Amino acid sequence: MASAKSTVVPDHVQICPLQVELRRPDESPMNATQRVVERMRTVALQIKVDLFILPELSPVGYSEDTFAKYLPNTPQNQQLYQNIDDVFAYQARRLQVFVCYGTIGWTPREDGTLKLSIRQVVLNRLGQQIASYDKMYLCGYGDCAETRFFEPGPREPVSFAIDGFRFGLLICADIRYPELSRLLVRDHKVDVLLQPAAFLRDVSFRTWKSFRETRAVENSVYFVGVNYSGNDFGETSVTPPWVDDSHKPEILGTDEGFLVCKVQKNELEHVRQSMPFYRNLLDIFKTLP
Repeated sequence: MASAKSTVVPDHVQICPLQVELRRPDESPMNATQRVVERMRTVALQIKVDLFILPELSPVGYSEDTFAKYLPNTPQNQQLYQNIDDVFAYQARRLQVFVCYGTIGWTPREDGTLKLSIRQVVLNRLGQQIASYDKMYLCGYGDCAETRFFEPGPREPVSFAIDGFRFGLLICADIRYPELSRLLVRDHKVDVLLQPAAFLRDVSFRTWKSFRETRAVENSVYFVGVNYSGNDFGETSVTPPWVDDSHKPEILGTDEGFLVCKVQKNELEHVRQSMPFYRNLLDIFKTLP
């Protein structure tokens, strides 16, 4: 008599935020894409990775050059973004990994114009899109002026699952609005908050570290902030669900590089059982309208 196969649920997944160079004006978006996927392949040959995370608008780039030349407002540029999607889908299948990368979304209006959004796309190991999130809170301060080109996405939090773990999506300035992280924890029961970013070293950079740690600890989740490399960017980080002198965030400098985070069920369970924040958070939401 044949026995039913049991499904073993992994006790951890390994995720890899990639701190890559911003596309230069003399580099085409497709060349930048190939450079980034080659970086993914190099890392995947060294270590087991379940999910790669790229910065905001990577690989096409968060830059004035992108906004001047590569907005998807022509059929040619729209085809460019579709070609980039195809490259990542192929690499996800080839490397057997999930991939979270940046792009520009477009939605036609009735009057023929386009609504443009800053978007993060997630592919599974089959290269299929399983999540798409449009940035809710655009940055219009410091050295950013996104509202010149983009509009906020729907007020709908987005999450996805990998092997029994749940991930919530934020993009850059979304971190400054704690309600979004709270909703992802309350309604989506996420274990990890992902924040692809193009975090310039302007007046807002100093508080990024504080927000990362706060969002992790107040929600009892891992927090992964992913930035570009370079003197104007850097400090990609992984913050554990509890932070003290024995449990510190891992933070890169400004050079290209990557981190590997082992998201572990036992660590999440230990923090949520030993510290009251997660339990109290859910209890509070039960009593509020």
